[in-house]
Amino acid sequence: MTQKGIKGKLDKRLVKAMAKRAITRNPYITCREFAKEQDINLKTAWRYLKRAKAKMAELINKDIEKLRTSTVESELAKIERENCEVIKELWTIISDTGTKDADKVAALRSIVSARKEIFGLKFDAGLFIKSLGKLDLNVAELVKRIKEENNGSGGDSSESGL
Repeated sequence: MTQKGIKGKLDKRLVKAMAKRAITRNPYITCREFAKEQDINLKTAWRYLKRAKAKMAELINKDIEKLRTSTVESELAKIERENCEVIKELWTIISDTGTKDADKVAALRSIVSARKEIFGLKFDAGLFIKSLGKLDLNVAELVKRIKEENNGSGGDSSESGL
């Protein structure tokens, strides 16, 4: 079966589709087998198979990443729902008038630690980007401003607000 179109030229779209189909049927197909099957040059077969395999690998990697992301998100949602139920129970302990103050404080600490843990899990999963420690200011400009304010107010920095 030749893949020649008008004027005897190779129909690239057809060969590309056939390469994808061949890889889908047999992921380990060789260039020689594909060239013989399509009645094309060995070098041409190699080029089309290489591109088709790269495209298939890219699609598979995207699917794997989607699966990972959805799995992490669903697990985080389960943990968050469980924590919400625990937090509701802790709030009933806090709002109960017959509960000791020490138990109320312990319940509040548990709520805070549960929320911190959920935040940590979300951060570790990549839902947040850490931007602490980045200062978007010009240090030279800040020093210049401080000197100007100190000189203008007679050296008393308590009036300048710094």
